Amino acid sequence: MSQETVPVSYDRVSYDRYGRWLRNVPFLEPEYAPKLEQIAERLDELGADDFTWSCDFDPAWLAELMRHGFLTMATDVGPLVALLPKLHRERCVMHLENMKVQRGTRKKAKNFKLSIGTAFDEVVAGLREQHGKSCWFYAPLVAGLRALFERPGEFDHPRGESAVPVRVHTFEIWTQLEDAGSASGHRPWALVAGEIGYSVGRVYTSMSGFSRAAGAGSAQMAATAALLHQEGCVLWDLGMELEYKQSMG
Repeated sequence: MSQETVPVSYDRVSYDRYGRWLRNVPFLEPEYAPKLEQIAERLDELGADDFTWSCDFDPAWLAELMRHGFLTMATDVGPLVALLPKLHRERCVMHLENMKVQRGTRKKAKNFKLSIGTAFDEVVAGLREQHGKSCWFYAPLVAGLRALFERPGEFDHPRGESAVPVRVHTFEIWTQLEDAGSASGHRPWALVAGEIGYSVGRVYTSMSGFSRAAGAGSAQMAATAALLHQEGCVLWDLGMELEYKQSMG
Protein backbone atom coordinates (compact mmCIF):
# COMPACT_ATOMS: atom_id res chain seq x y z
CA MET A 1 0.00 0.00 0.00
CA SER A 2 1.11 3.58 -0.67
CA GLN A 3 1.28 6.62 1.60
CA GLU A 4 -1.92 7.76 -0.09
CA THR A 5 -3.87 4.95 1.60
CA VAL A 6 -2.05 4.27 4.88
CA PRO A 7 -1.85 7.11 7.46
CA VAL A 8 1.68 7.69 8.71
CA SER A 9 3.60 9.45 11.44
CA TYR A 10 7.24 10.54 11.43
CA ASP A 11 9.95 10.82 14.06
CA ARG A 12 10.09 14.46 15.23
CA VAL A 13 13.88 14.42 15.42
CA SER A 14 14.12 13.71 11.68
CA TYR A 15 12.79 17.19 10.89
CA ASP A 16 15.73 19.01 12.47
CA ARG A 17 17.95 18.20 9.53
CA TYR A 18 15.61 19.65 6.91
CA GLY A 19 13.34 22.12 8.66
CA ARG A 20 15.06 24.14 11.33
CA TRP A 21 12.46 26.87 10.83
CA LEU A 22 10.01 24.55 12.56
CA ARG A 23 11.81 25.17 15.84
CA ASN A 24 10.05 28.53 15.96
CA VAL A 25 6.60 27.05 15.32
CA PRO A 26 4.46 25.61 18.17
CA PHE A 27 4.57 21.82 18.11
CA LEU A 28 1.47 19.68 18.68
CA GLU A 29 1.16 15.92 19.10
CA PRO A 30 -1.71 13.50 19.80
CA GLU A 31 -1.01 13.31 23.53
CA TYR A 32 -2.04 16.97 23.70
CA ALA A 33 -5.53 16.14 22.40
CA PRO A 34 -7.32 16.45 25.78
CA LYS A 35 -5.89 19.97 26.17
CA LEU A 36 -6.43 21.33 22.65
CA GLU A 37 -9.09 23.80 23.77
CA GLN A 38 -6.75 25.35 26.32
CA ILE A 39 -3.88 25.28 23.84
CA ALA A 40 -5.95 27.13 21.23
CA GLU A 41 -6.92 29.77 23.80
CA ARG A 42 -3.30 30.17 24.89
CA LEU A 43 -2.06 30.55 21.31
CA ASP A 44 -4.63 33.29 20.81
CA GLU A 45 -3.59 35.06 24.02
CA LEU A 46 0.06 34.99 22.96
CA GLY A 47 -0.77 36.36 19.51
CA ALA A 48 1.12 33.46 17.95
CA ASP A 49 1.19 32.95 14.18
CA ASP A 50 -1.68 31.01 12.66
CA PHE A 51 0.36 27.85 12.10
CA THR A 52 1.41 25.06 14.41
CA TRP A 53 3.01 21.81 13.29
CA SER A 54 2.91 18.10 13.93
CA CYS A 55 4.51 14.96 12.53
CA ASP A 56 1.50 12.70 13.02
CA PHE A 57 -1.19 12.16 10.37
CA ASP A 58 -3.28 9.62 12.27
CA PRO A 59 -6.96 10.16 11.35
CA ALA A 60 -8.05 10.27 15.00
CA TRP A 61 -5.57 13.12 15.54
CA LEU A 62 -6.81 14.95 12.44
CA ALA A 63 -10.38 14.64 13.72
CA GLU A 64 -9.43 16.07 17.12
CA LEU A 65 -7.71 19.04 15.49
CA MET A 66 -10.74 19.68 13.29
CA ARG A 67 -13.05 19.61 16.32
CA HIS A 68 -11.01 22.37 17.93
CA GLY A 69 -10.96 24.72 14.94
CA PHE A 70 -7.64 23.82 13.33
CA LEU A 71 -7.51 23.57 9.53
CA THR A 72 -5.29 20.56 8.81
CA MET A 73 -2.85 21.59 6.09
CA ALA A 74 0.58 20.16 5.22
CA THR A 75 3.94 21.11 3.75
CA ASP A 76 7.06 19.35 2.54
CA VAL A 77 10.16 19.51 4.73
CA GLY A 78 12.94 18.08 2.60
CA PRO A 79 11.92 14.45 1.92
CA LEU A 80 9.44 14.56 4.82
CA VAL A 81 5.95 16.01 5.15
CA ALA A 82 4.81 18.05 8.16
CA LEU A 83 1.24 18.54 9.25
CA LEU A 84 0.45 22.26 9.62
CA PRO A 85 -2.67 22.69 11.78
CA LYS A 86 -3.75 26.27 11.12
CA LEU A 87 -5.77 28.31 13.58
CA HIS A 88 -7.08 31.26 11.58
CA ARG A 89 -7.18 34.55 13.47
CA GLU A 90 -9.81 35.75 11.00
CA ARG A 91 -12.17 33.59 8.98
CA CYS A 92 -14.78 34.10 6.32
CA VAL A 93 -17.85 32.42 7.82
CA MET A 94 -21.30 32.38 6.25
CA HIS A 95 -24.70 31.55 7.69
CA LEU A 96 -26.01 29.12 5.11
CA GLU A 97 -29.48 30.60 5.21
CA ASN A 98 -27.97 33.84 3.86
CA MET A 99 -26.38 32.27 0.78
CA LYS A 100 -26.87 34.39 -2.36
CA VAL A 101 -26.89 32.71 -5.77
CA GLN A 102 -26.34 34.97 -8.76
CA ARG A 103 -28.75 34.72 -11.68
CA GLY A 104 -25.91 33.81 -14.04
CA THR A 105 -24.90 30.93 -11.77
CA ARG A 106 -28.45 29.56 -11.76
CA LYS A 107 -28.52 29.67 -15.56
CA LYS A 108 -25.17 27.92 -16.03
CA ALA A 109 -26.01 25.31 -13.38
CA LYS A 110 -28.48 23.72 -15.80
CA ASN A 111 -25.50 22.29 -17.68
CA PHE A 112 -24.13 20.44 -14.65
CA LYS A 113 -25.02 17.73 -12.19
CA LEU A 114 -23.87 17.37 -8.57
CA SER A 115 -22.66 14.27 -6.77
CA ILE A 116 -21.49 13.84 -3.20
CA GLY A 117 -18.75 11.54 -2.02
CA THR A 118 -18.38 9.58 -5.26
CA ALA A 119 -14.94 10.66 -6.53
CA PHE A 120 -12.45 11.20 -3.70
CA ASP A 121 -9.36 10.37 -5.78
CA GLU A 122 -10.54 12.40 -8.77
CA VAL A 123 -11.16 15.46 -6.58
CA VAL A 124 -7.68 15.20 -5.03
CA ALA A 125 -6.22 14.89 -8.55
CA GLY A 126 -8.15 17.99 -9.62
CA LEU A 127 -6.80 19.98 -6.68
CA ARG A 128 -3.25 18.99 -7.53
CA GLU A 129 -3.76 19.77 -11.21
CA GLN A 130 -5.09 23.27 -10.57
CA HIS A 131 -2.91 24.35 -7.66
CA GLY A 132 0.35 22.74 -8.79
CA LYS A 133 3.32 23.21 -6.47
CA SER A 134 1.23 25.24 -4.04
CA CYS A 135 -1.12 22.30 -3.44
CA TRP A 136 -0.75 21.09 0.13
CA PHE A 137 -2.56 17.78 -0.29
CA TYR A 138 0.51 15.62 0.27
CA ALA A 139 0.22 11.84 0.43
CA PRO A 140 0.24 11.44 4.25
CA LEU A 141 -2.52 14.05 4.68
CA VAL A 142 -4.58 12.48 1.89
CA ALA A 143 -4.25 9.08 3.59
CA GLY A 144 -5.54 10.48 6.88
CA LEU A 145 -8.43 12.26 5.18
CA ARG A 146 -9.25 9.13 3.21
CA ALA A 147 -9.56 7.14 6.44
CA LEU A 148 -12.01 9.71 7.83
CA PHE A 149 -13.89 9.71 4.51
CA GLU A 150 -14.14 5.94 4.13
CA ARG A 151 -14.72 5.01 7.78
CA PRO A 152 -17.23 7.56 9.11
CA GLY A 153 -18.05 7.13 12.76
CA GLU A 154 -14.89 5.21 13.65
CA PHE A 155 -13.29 8.28 15.23
CA ASP A 156 -16.31 9.67 17.10
CA HIS A 157 -15.24 8.38 20.52
CA PRO A 158 -11.73 9.62 21.32
CA ARG A 159 -10.39 8.21 24.59
CA GLY A 160 -13.64 6.28 24.95
CA GLU A 161 -15.70 9.46 25.23
CA SER A 162 -18.48 10.66 22.94
CA ALA A 163 -17.43 13.64 20.79
CA VAL A 164 -18.88 15.88 18.09
CA PRO A 165 -18.92 13.85 14.84
CA VAL A 166 -16.33 14.73 12.20
CA ARG A 167 -16.99 13.77 8.59
CA VAL A 168 -14.88 14.37 5.47
CA HIS A 169 -16.87 15.15 2.32
CA THR A 170 -16.27 15.63 -1.37
CA PHE A 171 -18.62 17.50 -3.70
CA GLU A 172 -18.34 16.97 -7.43
CA ILE A 173 -19.75 18.80 -10.46
CA TRP A 174 -20.04 16.96 -13.77
CA THR A 175 -20.95 17.93 -17.34
CA GLN A 176 -21.69 15.80 -20.35
CA LEU A 177 -19.12 15.80 -23.11
CA GLU A 178 -20.06 16.38 -26.72
CA ASP A 179 -20.92 13.26 -28.70
CA ALA A 180 -17.62 11.48 -29.20
CA GLY A 181 -18.94 9.78 -32.30
CA SER A 182 -19.89 6.47 -30.69
CA ALA A 183 -22.46 4.36 -32.48
CA SER A 184 -24.77 4.55 -29.46
CA GLY A 185 -24.52 8.32 -29.23
CA HIS A 186 -23.58 7.96 -25.56
CA ARG A 187 -22.24 11.18 -24.00
CA PRO A 188 -19.97 10.47 -21.04
CA TRP A 189 -19.87 12.70 -17.95
CA ALA A 190 -16.65 14.54 -17.07
CA LEU A 191 -15.64 16.00 -13.70
CA VAL A 192 -15.30 19.79 -14.10
CA ALA A 193 -15.27 21.06 -10.50
CA GLY A 194 -15.05 19.76 -6.99
CA GLU A 195 -14.00 20.40 -3.43
CA ILE A 196 -13.03 18.57 -0.29
CA GLY A 197 -13.99 19.66 3.21
CA TYR A 198 -15.27 18.39 6.52
CA SER A 199 -18.16 18.88 8.89
CA VAL A 200 -17.91 19.13 12.65
CA GLY A 201 -21.43 18.82 13.92
CA ARG A 202 -23.45 21.48 12.11
CA VAL A 203 -20.44 23.47 10.84
CA TYR A 204 -18.87 22.73 7.45
CA THR A 205 -15.32 23.81 6.59
CA SER A 206 -14.01 24.00 3.02
CA MET A 207 -10.43 22.81 2.61
CA SER A 208 -9.85 23.43 -1.10
CA GLY A 209 -11.55 23.25 -4.48
CA PHE A 210 -10.91 23.37 -8.21
CA SER A 211 -12.69 24.19 -11.47
CA ARG A 212 -12.02 23.18 -15.06
CA ALA A 213 -14.93 24.90 -16.82
CA ALA A 214 -16.51 28.35 -16.83
CA GLY A 215 -19.26 28.55 -14.22
CA ALA A 216 -18.58 25.10 -12.79
CA GLY A 217 -16.92 26.36 -9.62
CA SER A 218 -19.74 28.80 -8.85
CA ALA A 219 -22.33 26.10 -9.53
CA GLN A 220 -20.52 23.71 -7.22
CA MET A 221 -20.40 26.20 -4.35
CA ALA A 222 -24.07 27.14 -4.77
CA ALA A 223 -25.16 23.51 -4.88
CA THR A 224 -22.95 22.65 -1.92
CA ALA A 225 -24.43 25.45 0.16
CA ALA A 226 -27.99 24.41 -0.67
CA LEU A 227 -27.30 20.79 0.19
CA LEU A 228 -25.54 21.64 3.46
CA HIS A 229 -28.45 23.84 4.51
CA GLN A 230 -30.90 21.09 3.60
CA GLU A 231 -28.95 18.61 5.74
CA GLY A 232 -29.03 20.86 8.80
CA CYS A 233 -25.67 22.62 8.66
CA VAL A 234 -25.79 26.17 10.00
CA LEU A 235 -22.37 27.68 9.28
CA TRP A 236 -19.96 27.40 6.36
CA ASP A 237 -16.34 28.18 7.20
CA LEU A 238 -14.77 29.38 3.94
CA GLY A 239 -11.33 30.09 5.42
CA MET A 240 -9.47 33.17 4.24
CA GLU A 241 -11.59 36.18 3.34
CA LEU A 242 -11.65 36.80 -0.42
CA GLU A 243 -13.87 39.04 -2.52
CA TYR A 244 -15.73 36.26 -4.31
CA LYS A 245 -16.61 34.70 -0.95
CA GLN A 246 -18.00 37.96 0.38
CA SER A 247 -20.34 38.20 -2.61
CA MET A 248 -21.94 34.90 -1.63
CA GLY A 249 -23.58 36.30 1.49
